[in-house]
Amino acid sequence: MLNEQELVALLRRGAFIGPDASLRIARVDRRNQNYRIQGVGARDLFVKQGISAGAAGSMAREAEVYEWLADPSVQARAGQSLVRYLGHDAAARVLVLEMLPDAEDLQAYHLRTRRLPVGLAASLGATLGALHAATRLGGEGPAHAPPLVPNAALPWVLRLPRPEVGILREASAVGLKVVRLLQRAPLFAQEFTRLSSEWDAQSLIHGDLKLANCLTRGAARRRELKLVDWEFGGLGDPRWDVASVLGSYLALWVLSIPIPRPERPDLLISEARFPLAAIRRTTRTFVRRYLAGYGDATPAPSAWLPVWLRATVRMTAAHLVQTAYEHAASASELTAPILTLVQVAHNVLDRPEHAAAELLGLDLAPPPSPSESTSPPSA
Repeated sequence: MLNEQELVALLRRGAFIGPDASLRIARVDRRNQNYRIQGVGARDLFVKQGISAGAAGSMAREAEVYEWLADPSVQARAGQSLVRYLGHDAAARVLVLEMLPDAEDLQAYHLRTRRLPVGLAASLGATLGALHAATRLGGEGPAHAPPLVPNAALPWVLRLPRPEVGILREASAVGLKVVRLLQRAPLFAQEFTRLSSEWDAQSLIHGDLKLANCLTRGAARRRELKLVDWEFGGLGDPRWDVASVLGSYLALWVLSIPIPRPERPDLLISEARFPLAAIRRTTRTFVRRYLAGYGDATPAPSAWLPVWLRATVRMTAAHLVQTAYEHAASASELTAPILTLVQVAHNVLDRPEHAAAELLGLDLAPPPSPSESTSPPSA
């Protein structure tokens, strides 16, 4: 690990900062050791340093993803919503990015303002659709993924009803209770296995696109939106990114409901800080703008759209379970919000058409015949 003096020396050798720059350095750690470095001239820096030797692979992976994002075809479609990648030092496990002063993540923005501006949802949908279209194999983007870009891992939550030893070893006590909840409802194992078999790696995906990984800043009517934290990115199923956004918005609704009794989460549903009607308006706008940039750009959307939406809604249930499990990691007991997230996920899996309409504001038509395509064709 580099200390601050060694890190500054490395950045000066790489010409990221001038030799005489007066710097302000702040630690903002998450999974890695992160620094905000200001005072470097026209551009401030966000520097990620892997904490352990094993993080070298993670840093290299994220650097490879950023290099794909820097492809001109990607920049032309989605560059305005991507932070600028400046460099990677593999030996030091350091990744250098442009910093965005005064930005806050979308989750924090919604919680602070108690608002769900449809303009932000539209921007996120358009950006994600453009990104997936620009990187779709055989589509309008590169014919093949760059050789060094890895496949995105299958979402770990799909293994949770039948966990591996590694998951059980790292689980918290409350996390183990969530696993037991999933195991008591066979639908979770059945549907998660089915989703795993349907995984279709078509485009570069973010892999962890929750609202906390979307940064926003600027005036109310002209807010910027940037997608950050690409360490789980790679070639994967674009439906997972869409489902992650939908799941994040549904979780925002569930977690804003005052729930006095775990067995009756519906008692004060009308008192949610984020009403379901506002959530539906937001998710409907997001999906429509996404499809305008990705789905509707492919031939005959009516042939694949119903199946695409159904799978995406079912993946949304998986993301709700992931959110419940992540909340369990820091909980001392199985709280009402955690239980409600799992219950809503079960309801979505059990009745995806109903959930699409009532929770997400989407029209999910009856399923087409088995011979129809399950994903957008490569145009």
